[in-house]
Parts: sequence; structure tokens; C-alpha cells
Amino acid sequence: MSMEFHDRIVLVVDDEEAYRILYQQVITTSLKAKFREADNPKAAFEMMKDFIPDLILLDMQMPVMDGLTALNIIRSQEKLKDIAVIASTALNQPHIVQLIAEKGISDYIVKPFHTQQAAEKIARVLASLPPKKQQGDSGVAAISAEPQGVEDSLDEH
Repeated sequence: MSMEFHDRIVLVVDDEEAYRILYQQVITTSLKAKFREADNPKAAFEMMKDFIPDLILLDMQMPVMDGLTALNIIRSQEKLKDIAVIASTALNQPHIVQLIAEKGISDYIVKPFHTQQAAEKIARVLASLPPKKQQGDSGVAAISAEPQGVEDSLDEH
């Protein structure tokens, strides 16, 4: 793959270290983008006080907070709502995919995945993003890890 995204930051939120390592290889080696990682959404929200990623790869099933709850929080926060999100899930069931698609994801990756397929999906989303603006403040002053009137979890569906 010849596309390079040196100025883009991809945040991978996944509780499984093996998947974070696979994504890191794809993001840094194949796509030449900057890689950040968190093992749960609460840690990711804490990190996003310091930087705003261009893309979040979000696991849908995690202990501390599930991906659907995290996605609802992302979409409810003014500073985060426009971040591209790729759902990463082992749940390849049409109703689950439809549910997360309704929340405004850019794509989804079903685990386990082939790295070439993941690279293509991530590259397609990164290539579709508008050019980066020069900004003095890339941090976020107030990000809450609490949903603002959103559904609670994937388990209820």
C-alpha cells in the first residue's frame, strides 16, 4: 500500500493487546500514520484531553466500558463528535452492525481480520478526511466520560 498519512493520528481503543499490536503494525508501517493506544474507553477519553485523533478504531466489547457506550459519548461531545470512528468487533451479526452504523461510524472491521483488509479500510477513511487545519490548541479542555442522555450498552440490544 502506497498511501502515507504522516500527519494523521489514529487512536486504537481495544482491551486485547494482540489486536493493538496488529493495528499498530498496520497504522505505522503500512500507512505511516501516528499511533496511539488505550486499553479501554475511559483511558482514551483521558488521553483525548491532550490530543484529538483523526480516527478512532473502537473495539465494541470491552470490560470497563463497551464500545457502543463510548461511541455515544464521542458523538455527544462537541469537541469529539466529528472524529471518524471505525468499529472493531468480533460480532459479525447484521443487527449489531446496523446498530453501530446508526451511531455514525465510518466503517467496521470484523475480528479476526487480515492486516491488508484492515489497512485498506483505515486508509480509505483517512483519505476521506478533510485536510488538517493549522490550530494552536489541539487539546480538549472538557471531555466527560459520562454519556449525555444516550443508551447505555450493547448488552441490552
